[in-house]
Amino acid sequence: MSKGPETMRLVSFDMDGTLIRGTSAALFMAARLGHLDEVEALERRLLQGELTTGQFADTVAHRFAGMPLANVRGHFGALPLIGGIAATVATLKRLGVPCVISTVSYSFYARILVERFGFDDHCGAVMHEDAGVLQGRMARYCSYDDKRAFVERYASERGIAMAEVAHIGDSSSDLPLFAAVGRAIALNATPTARAAAHHALDTDDLGEVLEVLGLT
Repeated sequence: MSKGPETMRLVSFDMDGTLIRGTSAALFMAARLGHLDEVEALERRLLQGELTTGQFADTVAHRFAGMPLANVRGHFGALPLIGGIAATVATLKRLGVPCVISTVSYSFYARILVERFGFDDHCGAVMHEDAGVLQGRMARYCSYDDKRAFVERYASERGIAMAEVAHIGDSSSDLPLFAAVGRAIALNATPTARAAAHHALDTDDLGEVLEVLGLT
């Protein structure tokens, strides 16, 4: 695919495999909580199309029943992240370009990164919470198409055309967004994502996407 000439006015980032390196938030937390084998098997079934994102979310949710969100924040201190997130978000803000996290994973995972790095918004599968305690049951699911719908809605509310939106992702969950935006960047990505993107980039520094976006 060839890149469009438009100036990017909104940048969307996938979370698992993109901001988080070498794993997903679900696998990271499963390893910390002692049920990694279960979630690895579920992720394989998800990638093979045997489970929907909603079924995955439902199956794992009970593990969080009664867990304070503060505990998840504590675990996330050890989360393996790509370098340069803080500097990249700061640069986008200085340029007046909003940046969001678009994920099908639990929204409370994305919210922690939003709070830590200053992203403007996020989407994800919503789990019921009560006074900062996770309830282990779902309020809303998030599909691959829901990721796209979230970005489309965010852009529309601000008068931003989708041709002026960039999305950075690494896998099949990013394909609907790649097809909808003006600039799609496959970052440390699967072959399928690379084939669907305008650009492919392999790096340990998120800041390198700014040059591809013409936003340095």
